[in-house]
Amino acid sequence: MAIRSSLLAMFCGAGLVFAQVNMTASESGGQITLTFTPNNQPANAAITGRPYSATLTSERTTPDGTRMIQPAHRVYRDSQGRTRSEEQRDTVYPSGPFLAVEIVDPVAGYSYLVDSENRVAHYLPIKAASKSAARPKAMCTTGPFDGTTTLPGGIVAVTEQLGAQTIEGAIFCGTKWTATYPAGSMFHNDRPVKVVNEMWNAWDDGLPFFLTKNNFPGGKISVNWIRDVSLSEPDPALFRPPVEYAIVGETGTFAVQLPRALPAAPNFRQTTALTDMPFSAEQVYETRRTDPDGAVLTQTFSLFFYRDGMGRTAFGSMIADSSGRRTFRPSRIMDVVAGYSDDFDQHGMTVHRRPLQVSFKPASKTVKPAPQPASTNMNNGVVTPNEWLGTQTIEGFEAVGRRTIFRYPPGTLGGNDRLFVIADEEWNSAELGIALFIKRSHPEAGETVGAVRNVNLSEPDASVFRVPDGYRIVDDSESARK
Repeated sequence: MAIRSSLLAMFCGAGLVFAQVNMTASESGGQITLTFTPNNQPANAAITGRPYSATLTSERTTPDGTRMIQPAHRVYRDSQGRTRSEEQRDTVYPSGPFLAVEIVDPVAGYSYLVDSENRVAHYLPIKAASKSAARPKAMCTTGPFDGTTTLPGGIVAVTEQLGAQTIEGAIFCGTKWTATYPAGSMFHNDRPVKVVNEMWNAWDDGLPFFLTKNNFPGGKISVNWIRDVSLSEPDPALFRPPVEYAIVGETGTFAVQLPRALPAAPNFRQTTALTDMPFSAEQVYETRRTDPDGAVLTQTFSLFFYRDGMGRTAFGSMIADSSGRRTFRPSRIMDVVAGYSDDFDQHGMTVHRRPLQVSFKPASKTVKPAPQPASTNMNNGVVTPNEWLGTQTIEGFEAVGRRTIFRYPPGTLGGNDRLFVIADEEWNSAELGIALFIKRSHPEAGETVGAVRNVNLSEPDASVFRVPDGYRIVDDSESARK
């Protein structure tokens, strides 16, 4: 499925020096921390003599036709090549987004991340050459990849020029790129599928893309375009941090703590530990999507569960090294004997530890769950009453089934323009304390089915309940008290 980087290079923005830092969000003790990391990409040459301002908008369309409209992104450039970008970036749910304002000043040699919540501007040195904007040409030039190209794996890419159109005094040139993936090359597709990209850009003026439209297998469509284009000089104040803000110099990755907190949560988790029935099991998930042309795309992955006779549990996946040897990589360990739970951040090689409030019960004395009333979830989605589906035997264990429907009214889930419905079905074993079968129908992701297999009632190896070497343990209960 890999695509040659040289082919994709033709779709990179020209003359833009936005997004000098990447942002990640984390939470500890109810406090939200944003970490900004320079992207280490050289800034593109700053375009001079061609000021503009515009609004970048984007939306995606699910296979059932629902449009998901994303927050607008405002951009500016002055005659000297300075740029400003204003974008809402997601933080930790449900705290709301962070308005990331980036100013890139190639004249002074700095980029700024403006934090309006703390009234601080963080600046990093940059190096960016400048060049004058070319005058609009009467004709769109032919690109180096026009025609048909065969890529590794039998992928056939066809590039064609769509001509020109004039928008707000700038000439935008159109290109259409179609890649055909043979059967079996993308998510086990049972027949060839296509990815179609259409792009309109103003290379000569270094303006953002007027339109990018991507049609993906499975029926998903994403569209990005610009509106409210003005070729007038923006207000010079837009390219300077506010005078009342503190200015902080940075040399690399830096962190910002937001002056807002998540709703208070208990410092401990409550759980009932099931004892006297150790086991290990694998749950295999399969997601199926159907392309509008009828092709079926299938993705599979597995998760692994362990529980020992004392009630300790571990949940995670398997990773393979270069020799093919597989090792368990935990996502969560609940050590009910020691009285804490560990959640793993694999990216940061960090373990977040919180105390547990535990009650113990022999697995043989568990009872079937009782029906639960309907409720409203935190995303303002309406949840229907659970539909109880009875019992059946799965992998030798009695399982109780229920179905829940989540209905998200328009505007409550990523800007959806119509009712968005997700249906969940679960068959749970009271003895094992896990779902033996799940089924989720999602308008965008398709249908996912998960089934447990290879249930083994032997005592698992004790190593799966220990934090592997190389992880840093953070006591979140201590962070919450500070």
